[in-house]
Amino acid sequence: MKDLYQIILDETPDHWPVVPFWSLYKKTKQTGQPDEELLSVYRDYGVIPKSSRDDNRNVESEDLSGYQLVKKRWLVTNKMKAWQGSIAVSKFQGIVSPAYFVYEPLHQENDDYIHFLLRSQLYTSIYGRISKGVRIGQWDLEHEALRTVPIALPPLSEQADIVANIRVEIKKIDELIEVAGGLKAAMASREGALLSLLLEKKSALINYRVTGHIESSDTLNKAAAGGVV
Repeated sequence: MKDLYQIILDETPDHWPVVPFWSLYKKTKQTGQPDEELLSVYRDYGVIPKSSRDDNRNVESEDLSGYQLVKKRWLVTNKMKAWQGSIAVSKFQGIVSPAYFVYEPLHQENDDYIHFLLRSQLYTSIYGRISKGVRIGQWDLEHEALRTVPIALPPLSEQADIVANIRVEIKKIDELIEVAGGLKAAMASREGALLSLLLEKKSALINYRVTGHIESSDTLNKAAAGGVV
């Protein structure tokens, strides 16, 4: 199996340092604060208040004293679904399920860059490689495996540029997704296919940018069509 460090080195610019996850985050577990807002981590939305969505079927415990504290800038991981992208830097303070991993930052990197990077196609494919379990639905990403994952870190100025570029481009895609979503509800499968294509392009775009690619939209479209992992 190809070494994880070599995978990251092959996919990112030569001048980007690569550091282990444990140098950026430390695992923490602070409980006993049941009055904090209940949060959840979504593949599509990151860490958000659970009350902001009505499609979360997970039922919380009556006693929330065992739920874990999360502060702004902290990283939250659903260890069973990290390979799907259920890992995110929180912009909220609150509490999350005891089943999640919570990490306190040790770094002063750009949180938005880290957020996009750790949810990218490149990294979700790595989580799939290092998770354990006999079936996909039972995959489990252990802390000891995650802590050794190599993280590519461009200079802070590049991190900021990458984030700004991503935000501009995904805003355009999100506007198209909103239109396609309405068409899908009103019409048939062609619009559903368009919606899927836009979501794939959004994922490919983020992966492309966080790995240091700044090529034109034409190049990105080819990458999205072929898959960038």
